[in-house]
Amino acid sequence: HEHVAMLKTDTQGHELHVLMGAEGLLHNHGVDILLVEFAPRLLMANGVDPGDLLNFIYDNGYRCFDCPGHDQQEPPDPSWHRDLDLYDIGFTPNIDGAGNVPGWDPGKFTDLICV
Repeated sequence: HEHVAMLKTDTQGHELHVLMGAEGLLHNHGVDILLVEFAPRLLMANGVDPGDLLNFIYDNGYRCFDCPGHDQQEPPDPSWHRDLDLYDIGFTPNIDGAGNVPGWDPGKFTDLICV
């Protein structure tokens, strides 16, 4: 079996596709830690239901935690109904150096650490 200490993906809404490509490793716990950007609006813009990303991660045996540096809200627990509107509350939208949201607001996001 191959072994990867950490797999990081910050692919602007393509995270599920990246992780699906590594499913063999994930399913056999060949990856110790996942670091995944979770940005519901970016996922939806790429045709991905944000809940599908969380389900995929949880279904492969991982548990996720919010990476410190944001509002430290815990991600949806596997037993939740995955109310993404509720989860989206409290995270800071992407902003430019002047504190303005750029032309297209990609929405709120966080980074998940999954073990």
